[in-house]
Amino acid sequence: MRLDEILPDRLREGLTPAEQQLLNVVKSDEEADFSSPDEAQNDPAQGAAWGSERTIRAALLHWLCTDPQAAACVPPKGIRIRGARIQGPLDFEGATLLHRLFLIRCAIPEGILLTDARTRRIDLSGSYTQGLHADGLIVDGALILSGLICTGEVRLEGAHIKGQLCCTGARLENPNGDALSADGMTVEESVFLDEGFHATREVRLVEARIGGSLRCTGARLENPNGNALSAERSTVERIVSLDGLELNGGLNFQYARFRVIVDDENSWPQRGQLRIDGLEYEGFAGDRTPKDARRRLEWLRRQLPDFRPQPYDQLAQVFLRMGLEAEAVEVLIAKQEDLIRYGKLSRWGKLTRRVLGVTIGHGYRSGRALLWSLAFVIIGAVIFGWADAHGLMAPSSPEILTDPLYRASGTIPPDYPRFQALAYSLDAFLPIVDLHQESFWLPDAGKPFGALVRLYLWIHIASGWLLSTLFVSGVTGLVRRLE
Repeated sequence: MRLDEILPDRLREGLTPAEQQLLNVVKSDEEADFSSPDEAQNDPAQGAAWGSERTIRAALLHWLCTDPQAAACVPPKGIRIRGARIQGPLDFEGATLLHRLFLIRCAIPEGILLTDARTRRIDLSGSYTQGLHADGLIVDGALILSGLICTGEVRLEGAHIKGQLCCTGARLENPNGDALSADGMTVEESVFLDEGFHATREVRLVEARIGGSLRCTGARLENPNGNALSAERSTVERIVSLDGLELNGGLNFQYARFRVIVDDENSWPQRGQLRIDGLEYEGFAGDRTPKDARRRLEWLRRQLPDFRPQPYDQLAQVFLRMGLEAEAVEVLIAKQEDLIRYGKLSRWGKLTRRVLGVTIGHGYRSGRALLWSLAFVIIGAVIFGWADAHGLMAPSSPEILTDPLYRASGTIPPDYPRFQALAYSLDAFLPIVDLHQESFWLPDAGKPFGALVRLYLWIHIASGWLLSTLFVSGVTGLVRRLE
């Protein structure tokens, strides 16, 4: 059966040379190629100038794709058209396309409507259109938009693509709204927004589910007054690849779930334009991907001054999973330091956290307390030794104060513990240690400078209690937090 024999009268009238060629070629399982030998004449963005020899009415294409009798004449490879101008809006809203459709480097200036349609593979590689509206589209294969030029919105909200979504090298320019709006989209394989993909407004993948990878390698996303890429609450089962990404605008991955992130420092947004609160991921990969705490903290801090604690905890968990405990500790300490600088804390809250940071590294470097303790013991030994040399240290035990010899001549009995500056400093500093010094000697507050030495003694004792408590708390807290 010939297609031109079953062509409806409404379409038979005004049949163009290109349409007659298409009807002849489709059944022979060949591509209908309307390209000009002059490559300069094949730019689909200039397709409005193409004549009837390259023009196919949208209504005839709709009939070929949806009419059961016509579809019976189309081979399994589907309809393949190259270099044609589609006249009129290509409206498949609610329709079922019965075979695959390839429109390669075609001009479709009045837009494409696939809302709630169902189809097999669709390939619009290198074509031009002023809009692609495909909310609720179901594709049993792949949706190929590689090299597509669209000067309106590409809408795929709620679409379900059982193959891959490939937008490699596409150029999406929409001055009046989003470049790509795919909220709630499901792609069972991978999404490719890479290798020259260029969007001049927001790319939205909010609550999208991607069974493979999301690849934005070598893409350019521009939306200076808002988010360039929004993937809030999205799920990517494999890799999110951002290396080589040129970004001008915000990056919003809040509450998304990725398996692995591949990026480089050049792909990071400017400070204040990163939104990753609630983002969960398992690790990093890629030769150029930073995998050390210093550079990953620089990435996290692109969210500042809007401080959020979860990204620090998530990064620390990833480092622990990688066996990099020291990197995890550095991240958790940085979290506390950034909380002090940018978090909503009272003055008292900031002060206490600064003390914890200086003394025990916020509970993650308790060894600092030992260094502080050593410093206090040495300083104390020097001060108390100087005081003893100047006669400012006096016996203080009740026994000697009632001793007749000492009361009469000030002579210290030979069996009385002799003053040792270092031992005295240790005895006063350590709360649970008794070296028989502190309870037997005190600075003489009745002599010049004696009162100052006694004041320092109180500070010395209080510091010992504080640092000892912080050390114990830090050690137990460190174990608990890293677990």
